[in-house]
Amino acid sequence: SSFTVDSAEKVCGDGDMNIVSAMSELVSRSLIQEDDTRIGFDTEEALRFRILQPVRAFAAEWLASDPKKSEVESAHAYHYFDLVERLRSQAWATDPRFMNLLESEIENIRAALNWGRTHDVSASLLALDAICPFLHARGHCREWRPWLETVLAEHEQTLDQRVLAAALHSSSALAYGTS
Repeated sequence: SSFTVDSAEKVCGDGDMNIVSAMSELVSRSLIQEDDTRIGFDTEEALRFRILQPVRAFAAEWLASDPKKSEVESAHAYHYFDLVERLRSQAWATDPRFMNLLESEIENIRAALNWGRTHDVSASLLALDAICPFLHARGHCREWRPWLETVLAEHEQTLDQRVLAAALHSSSALAYGTS
């Protein structure tokens, strides 16, 4: 999984920290690495970074005991919900650049959708619906179909009509993708 400076600023930036300086320091200490992939949302390609698995595990342990854990997880999820909604507004389904961006962000999107399952089901279901063409095109339907079926079983009666319609649309798209 990789991320951009923009993503780091949206998730971790609180105005007091210079994210670019902090990331430069982390790179110099080999705690994060520049990724060879340069994929961004806008027309310019964005430099991407990745965290090595042992560092990721340590960071997850540290975050688990941090009082700002829920704030960071929420910021992360809503940043990625916003990303997929921005992509929905583009003609992205036919643009390989956006498909590649989603592929590079799939771990972050997965984490956001799983967070949303227990914190904001509606936002999570709308985000899933936004990326259904990507999931179908890149072969991710088998992973998300059981997830969606479980979420619908748990929440179908409490969803507003717009979200339920999106979830049912996703369900049919994912079913088609696994047939």
